[in-house]
Amino acid sequence: MTTERVQRLKTRLFEVDDRVLFIERMRILQRCGETYAGETAGLRFGHTLQDLLSEISIVIEDDDLILGRVREELTSEEEERWVEAHKAECWRVPWFLTDGHLTLSWERLLNEGLDGIRARAREHLARLDESAPDAVSKADFLEGALLCCDAIEGYASRYAERAEELARAAPAGPRKRELEELAVICRWVPARPARTLHEALQSFWFVDLVSHAVVGARDFSPGRVDQYLLPFYERDLAAGRVTPESTQELVECFFIKCSEIIGYGDQANAQTRRRSLCQDSVQYVVLGGQTTDGRDATNDLSMICLKAGYLKLKQPTIKVRYFQGIHEGFWREACRLIRAGGSVGVYNDDVVIPAFESVGVEPRDALNYVHYGCCNANVPGKEGSLMERWHNLPKYLELALNNGVDPLTGEQVGPQSGDVLDLNSLDDLLAAFQAQVRHALELERAAYPPLTDADRARCSFTLESIFLED
Repeated sequence: MTTERVQRLKTRLFEVDDRVLFIERMRILQRCGETYAGETAGLRFGHTLQDLLSEISIVIEDDDLILGRVREELTSEEEERWVEAHKAECWRVPWFLTDGHLTLSWERLLNEGLDGIRARAREHLARLDESAPDAVSKADFLEGALLCCDAIEGYASRYAERAEELARAAPAGPRKRELEELAVICRWVPARPARTLHEALQSFWFVDLVSHAVVGARDFSPGRVDQYLLPFYERDLAAGRVTPESTQELVECFFIKCSEIIGYGDQANAQTRRRSLCQDSVQYVVLGGQTTDGRDATNDLSMICLKAGYLKLKQPTIKVRYFQGIHEGFWREACRLIRAGGSVGVYNDDVVIPAFESVGVEPRDALNYVHYGCCNANVPGKEGSLMERWHNLPKYLELALNNGVDPLTGEQVGPQSGDVLDLNSLDDLLAAFQAQVRHALELERAAYPPLTDADRARCSFTLESIFLED
């Protein structure tokens, strides 16, 4: 049974006007674009993230058990004019950008913390060969990584300070104790390795929120939460820190967090929805499947996450990994959730794992696959962002049959590859089809000119690289 807290948080999701905008980010980003214009990519990114995370509003709502929100506001007519005038320079800009569409190594973050990542960066810096041709760009990336880790830790500290302020002002009671505990948690993570389930979810959320909403991108996947969170849950349960019921509430609060940042409209309504750059982000919670030695991976936390799906939120989407040895009770519960209208997809390990292995993925990594974006299977923590373009091949065949003219509009949109009456053979048709495809690809290539050395110096840093494994 969903708690009253969760019901209130869920209700709040649908009370937010989808025209609101994270305008604070735009104003700070505009200033940073000028202030750090002369810096290299890593330093410019790191200093900008530090400014953003030290200045944006700290928002804590009464029912929050996991902290971290961005302040989204309805804009005045004057602000609307400012937004339209400056959107190109301070909304999605090439020097402060992330692509999303991948799964970070959440295990590395939770088990090492930002401290571990910083130690690795310093180690690389210390042994960097300054005479190497790429030494400058490597040093810049590593220095940017250190700045970003410091920025995220500082952001968590600001939440700790605000929680302490609210706790001091709160009357004695459960919420006062919660705020005091949240302050302690935010002082510890994400800088240090998580020790409890609550710390693990809070650490995850700070990095996820920054990646999604502050830097700005869609489709960072939580991945196999029932696997990497299980050790924290089992330790907490054994120590008496949690119960299955309190864990259910905490997981449901985490599910609500995934929906807070994305808006509730659909992509067809993108002109009226504003929100942040992560609008409509797809976030897959992957449950079940197999362990690295081929055993059934479902566990008590798998069932807790599955039951959170009865909230029927737009995100996260639950992905159930099916195979012949799946736990029957878990599988039946997944089927019940699907029948109840939960957002669930089912993927077959017997198909996906061999597909990965067929292209050279190590069996251990293939067994650990997850999904991100539009149902794209990937290896968590070891694959970069999705890079793809989509083309409608039947449309090019239609153009080939009409000498490059779009029959819907009458416009000449492709090359004149031959009138259909002049195509005397299948080879002629194939040549005309190839001419239409080639033309479309050349137009697309022209829209993405090769990067110059100066471009690479400005645009070669991405935050998500810090949270991958190599």
